[in-house]
Amino acid sequence: MTVAQFKRLKPKYKVRWVVAWIILIAICIGILLGISALFSLARTHLSTKTLEDVSPRNALLQSSFAKIVEALGQEDPENIYVMNSKITCNNLGAVQEFDMEFVDVKSSKEAQTWVVHIDEKKSFMRRTAIENQNRSSLSYTKISFAQYFPSLSRISAPHFLERIQKELPVGEGGLYIFQDSFDDSKNPQFTSYLHDGHLGFIVSSSGGVSNLTETYQPTPGTQVPLLLSTQAVNEKKSNEKRTVLLDPEERAVVLFGTGPWTNL
Repeated sequence: MTVAQFKRLKPKYKVRWVVAWIILIAICIGILLGISALFSLARTHLSTKTLEDVSPRNALLQSSFAKIVEALGQEDPENIYVMNSKITCNNLGAVQEFDMEFVDVKSSKEAQTWVVHIDEKKSFMRRTAIENQNRSSLSYTKISFAQYFPSLSRISAPHFLERIQKELPVGEGGLYIFQDSFDDSKNPQFTSYLHDGHLGFIVSSSGGVSNLTETYQPTPGTQVPLLLSTQAVNEKKSNEKRTVLLDPEERAVVLFGTGPWTNL
């Protein structure tokens, strides 16, 4: 229909014509959005790997480390650099949820960013980015997966658990949240936290615990720094049927010694 023919139409037919075109355009846009969503879903599915037999109970064990490296197809875990992590444990130190983001440097021209998530319902890893650039510079500020992951097993060190349960009690059903939010985890700037009143702990590779002070000078890359937040039970609102937690409160800085897995 030409513009002249449209002008000669009665008003009610003009309205119907406009509405019809609006509906047609809306349908086309819907189809395009649907196709885009399908492609996005397909990309997500292809970039996601299920971690079979990995759960919070064994999340920090060497078997889970091996499954992640195998899923990546990376022969050398020293070429994987941890960007951040978050581990949530109950009041007894048992892992409830695990999250980690890392960069897998495939070659001098390719690097892939992955996230790992483990909880009671699902355990998977998902590729979130592919970069055609060299990311080996991460070795100056980030700790390799090969060193970082075993260090997390110190979270369950008996002496450390006894220490935080005594000094930072959360009550039955409360949570301890360990989070790495340091831009430079090889040379963590922790003194400002101690100035603000945070407690400080050093957990050696053998599980021994000592106090972290402002004058302590760590050797770069020998300890994984994590901030410890507590989420205590709200005694006033909790009852036998329901446990209510207070908001998370950042309480301490913990340096976990790097090294191999040990029987703590």
